[in-house]
Amino acid sequence: MSSIPRTLALAHVGLWVFDFDMMVKFYRELFGLAVSDQGQQGTRRYAFMTSTAEAHHQLVIVSGRTVTTPKSPGGLNQVSFRLPTLVDLQQFHRELVLRPVSEVVTLTHGNAWSIYFHDPEHNRIETFVDTPWHMPQPFAQAIDLTKPAREIAEYTELLCRQSPASMPMNEWRDWMQTMLGGSGTRPPEKNDAGV
Repeated sequence: MSSIPRTLALAHVGLWVFDFDMMVKFYRELFGLAVSDQGQQGTRRYAFMTSTAEAHHQLVIVSGRTVTTPKSPGGLNQVSFRLPTLVDLQQFHRELVLRPVSEVVTLTHGNAWSIYFHDPEHNRIETFVDTPWHMPQPFAQAIDLTKPAREIAEYTELLCRQSPASMPMNEWRDWMQTMLGGSGTRPPEKNDAGV
């Protein structure tokens, strides 16, 4: 069992960048992040960015990236940002097409609706909204975020109900709390209707 406190949470992500000013501007404008601190250490410039006064920074932009720093393609898989509602995600999607991004993909994972894309320096970004269901992962199915939110939600619920191992998210959280407490048992499988 790990000795790391259960309250440990992901605090921030750091990105090496080629064009410091452009990348700070990109994250300020698209995500509405504020620069909480900035400065220079040696030859590197730093911008600490956040969306809440409760966190000094959630994202750090650092200048000085080269083709070998970090080694291509780098060790970062993605930076993920949670939005509150599916309607917010749809609004974000509409805004995203006006930005210098690439490889935009929209998916449901059953437990989340997600948009994946690459920022101007090809870092992989995810914006997502939690759903009220748990679906065993990995799972991904394309969705069309231009459809009405209710239709997207109904489609995702149908997908989840087709999996015998899916369950309402509150049941999964109860099971996970038990797992964090050390019981080590797997969640019960549901019937063919997924309920």
